[in-house]
Amino acid sequence: MKYYFFIFFLSASLFLSCRNDAEFQSLVKSELEGIRDKHITDRSLDFFEIEVRKEDGEWLAEGSVLNEKAWQEVANYFSQQHNFSIGNVHISKLPNPELSVDTAAYVNVSVLPIRRMPANAAEIVDQAIMGDLLRILDRKGEWSLIQTSYQYTGWVISTRLVFSSSIQFSVWRDLPKGWVKANPGWIYQSPDKKSWPVSDLVLNMTLAINKQNKEWTEVQLPDGRRGFLETDQVEDPSLAMTAQNQLHKVISCARSMTGVPYLWGGNSSKANDCSGFVQNVFENAGIYLPRDARQQALVGEPVGIDSGFTKIKAGDLLFFGSGERITHVALSLGGADFIHQTDDVRLNSLDSTAVNFSPYRLKTLKSVKRIIRN
Repeated sequence: MKYYFFIFFLSASLFLSCRNDAEFQSLVKSELEGIRDKHITDRSLDFFEIEVRKEDGEWLAEGSVLNEKAWQEVANYFSQQHNFSIGNVHISKLPNPELSVDTAAYVNVSVLPIRRMPANAAEIVDQAIMGDLLRILDRKGEWSLIQTSYQYTGWVISTRLVFSSSIQFSVWRDLPKGWVKANPGWIYQSPDKKSWPVSDLVLNMTLAINKQNKEWTEVQLPDGRRGFLETDQVEDPSLAMTAQNQLHKVISCARSMTGVPYLWGGNSSKANDCSGFVQNVFENAGIYLPRDARQQALVGEPVGIDSGFTKIKAGDLLFFGSGERITHVALSLGGADFIHQTDDVRLNSLDSTAVNFSPYRLKTLKSVKRIIRN
């Protein structure tokens, strides 16, 4: 199956129907955005980028589309329109078939920024953690277009990845795994805190386990590097937990991040935004939530809000916003108290008599959802 389409045709009617180049470019952009919005309800979870420009007197259209139905309609749009001329159309259907066997990769650094565009100066939209498995959609120079397990898309530097074409990928994939449960820490070259570090630790990192005793665990990173961390910093991610244990882990993990700074797009225990903070503390308890607050607001069981907040239990999620928009999420500590990421991770209250009362959050509280039934 071919995943590219090329169209070459000429028509003078374009210049009769549009006053100038800017007007034509705006027209095509608007119609393409209509196709995008028809098929893609959440643009964070898909990829649709098409540029229409003029070079040497000829109109060009190029880009990439992940959504199958959107790509097909774009193809039909360019092939069936006869009121304008696009000299060269090159729109690829993702994932790019030229990737061959490089269809997946493991993250090989503690925290990997995911950017909106393939440039170091581009906005950070998310972060990935060491051991995360990413789907590879495309490559451009030193950058890879990826999709996370929760469908987020963006660009990462390729040298921070271990690709599925490498032998090390399959070796590491098949080793037993451990999950970092402590917040800050280090992997050392030897079982001695005085030895040189191999890597820093962040919450929810996945590592391969080689050997283990009561004090030290020998681990392997995705690229084959080995080191040691204290055994009480890692646990078996496959261990089953009761709802009560999950709730305890969520709350204790959230409290351990008090003071962690805010970062737009941050999704780690080093720095995070409000929904990244929530996603991290629930993942530490084996509960996987969507990435953004507006997405998290769609899961869980609704909880009523009374004047004394008596129905709200510890572990519930509080959602804030204006109109129909959800703009913030916080973790309830029970009743009126909650912990959330704002300028940093901190405790606030909806109780007007509390010293840490937040009138703005009380005014913008929209809904409460229960994730853990206990």
